[in-house]
Amino acid sequence: MSDKPDTLKPYKVKNIITNVSDIFDGNEDHLDDYLYPDDTNTTILNKITNYCYPDEIITPNEIYAYHSNNKSLCFKYENNDKNDKNSIIVDNKINDSNIKKHDKFFVHEDGMPKKIHRINKYNELFENNDISDDTIYYFSLKELLWHYYEIDLNKKNLTITDLNENSSGLNWNFIYNGVIRQYFPRINELFITNYSNKKNIEKREKEYLSNKNLVENNLLIFKKIYDRINGPDENLLQEDENNFKLMKLSSNFDNDNEILIKKLFTDFPLSKDYPLTKLLLEDYEDTYFKLHKKSLKLELSNDENIITKNLCKKFLKDYTEYIPLNIGFTPSFIKYENVFFIKVYTKFNTGNIFFSFILHSNGKVDIIINNYYNIKISEENLDEFLVHIIKEANKLIKIINDNRYSIDKIPILILYDNIDLDYFNCDLIYSLDKFVDKKTGSYKYKKENIMKFINNFYTHFRLLKEKMDMNLEDDSIHTIFKRVNNYENMDAYDSIISSLKHPRFNYSQDQIIDIIHENFGITMDEASNVYQRWEEINTLKEEQGKKTYVSSSKEPGST
Repeated sequence: MSDKPDTLKPYKVKNIITNVSDIFDGNEDHLDDYLYPDDTNTTILNKITNYCYPDEIITPNEIYAYHSNNKSLCFKYENNDKNDKNSIIVDNKINDSNIKKHDKFFVHEDGMPKKIHRINKYNELFENNDISDDTIYYFSLKELLWHYYEIDLNKKNLTITDLNENSSGLNWNFIYNGVIRQYFPRINELFITNYSNKKNIEKREKEYLSNKNLVENNLLIFKKIYDRINGPDENLLQEDENNFKLMKLSSNFDNDNEILIKKLFTDFPLSKDYPLTKLLLEDYEDTYFKLHKKSLKLELSNDENIITKNLCKKFLKDYTEYIPLNIGFTPSFIKYENVFFIKVYTKFNTGNIFFSFILHSNGKVDIIINNYYNIKISEENLDEFLVHIIKEANKLIKIINDNRYSIDKIPILILYDNIDLDYFNCDLIYSLDKFVDKKTGSYKYKKENIMKFINNFYTHFRLLKEKMDMNLEDDSIHTIFKRVNNYENMDAYDSIISSLKHPRFNYSQDQIIDIIHENFGITMDEASNVYQRWEEINTLKEEQGKKTYVSSSKEPGST
């Protein structure tokens, strides 16, 4: 959320069935909002339902939204090698011919559904979409069924017979399993037949109003944030120190290569520049290390070797799943499998640094930079530092390519082209001198006021109440930045509830539901449903005498 309003990109939205279009550009003459880079794809659907269907009760699951070359915002199908000419969408229009054919990729000859693996992207950030023409195309389930099959969802008590009497001549099974299931995967058949029944209308209206309130409240919050950012300089509190702990870069090229990671692990020579390698297969227990013995520094010795016993322990901890984010090693939400690691030692002009070169078996490259020595990297020399790291990584890629450890050559990395900064963890330090009342000279730092302020911006932060309750005398405020990939998923909900259920906190059910409600910006009913789901899943564990709580939550984001 560093973009200012004058630098935010306007996006056009176009309904390919009704041909209605508009622009999200923050202008009252158009749509007075933006599609922010760190909105989730689900948020984009919420905004489309709110702004593009202002007089209609419609839920996000009833919208299919896509961008360049019919790439869905919210999901993709694995091994979908069908010919795009057979898609119902051709040149951003519904194809009259293809809409009346059954899709052989999704449905059998008898109308029964094929098993297709769907990869959901609902909770991924909008900025991850490679949108070439700055346009989001969309249409609704109701529009598709009415315009191309003459099926009226407003009709009460729809039956399968009604659905089979559609204008295309296709059996309903081919329409539902081949088209509806493909473009509206969260819509089931019962939802369609009961669409205009009283109970379903009430349920949809409740979800619609909840999403509408969320979009409108978020708009007010974002306007307040940007008014502050673009107001007088005294509105902004500049940190005294910005100490980075960890950075993660990830490649964005096609991951359809095949790397011989086992042979690479066996053959790769260790040295002082490459003191550690690791092979991690599908099971975490199936893990192998190699350590360069001559790089180890013995205790009390005066040799120049830099890998001490404590540093060696950190190397090993880097690859476990349960490292707290604020330590600055590998984030706890990253779980690797089928990868080859190389720990690289290099010298930058501000100090020595280690980074992990991580090569996946499919060719994807990650680089995780660990600041064990707390060297200073300023905003001004960040790009210079990253270019240096990329240069060192490319040396490794050349070694691997020259010795043919892959089917295809691994691309040479180019910063902000085929590899981007994906994650940044740092400590921001503010002097108490910034919290002094100029008139009285007294400190005006009030933890309660700052916590209240942060809570009001639930769109961006979650207060770690459970962490602060462990030491009530400490004035520290612990938060997590939420606008990251896949934050609002059930794993994050479950992890937070498991943390809040720790016996030392003694939170009641109502208190936990209230925390979920406040921090995720969802309704009390939705928060209650999330909690009930957790209870149902964990009841069996309790009956078996297993622990259902954890010491700290594991959720994406920066602390």
